[in-house]
Amino acid sequence: MWRKIRVVDGDGCWEWQAYTDKKGYGRFTFNTFTNRTCINAHRAAYEMHTGKILPKNILVCHKCDNRKCCRPDHLFEGTAKDNMQDCSAKKRTGNQKKTHCKYGHPYDESNTYKSEWSKFGIRRCKICTRRVNREKSRRRKARKLQQSSTLF
Repeated sequence: MWRKIRVVDGDGCWEWQAYTDKKGYGRFTFNTFTNRTCINAHRAAYEMHTGKILPKNILVCHKCDNRKCCRPDHLFEGTAKDNMQDCSAKKRTGNQKKTHCKYGHPYDESNTYKSEWSKFGIRRCKICTRRVNREKSRRRKARKLQQSSTLF
């Protein structure tokens, strides 16, 4: 496994040089006595370095955000929640990267609602929210008018 990692001097990432999966993570297969096992390269590097075998619900996360990195001091243990909080803190969630809503209105101070979930990057366009609310109100009034006309 270590032959497939390019080690650099200094604080740089040690990148996996062999097969990567669709998401860009280094993967390799090894044989055990009973079967073949496929594992993420960064997880294997971390487990070998620390001497721990981690349970499946514990992830090995990257401080450097480089999916090919196998350098043990760039990696840390965490849950899926820890990984998402790290992602959010670094402003890497999909919604945090967006500069405009899907209708082209800018996400700026004057046109953005931030919910209590804003720490996870959830924002809403004020223009679109107002339009949706007007449509809901119009439909509600039309239903009430239709119901009142059928009563007489």
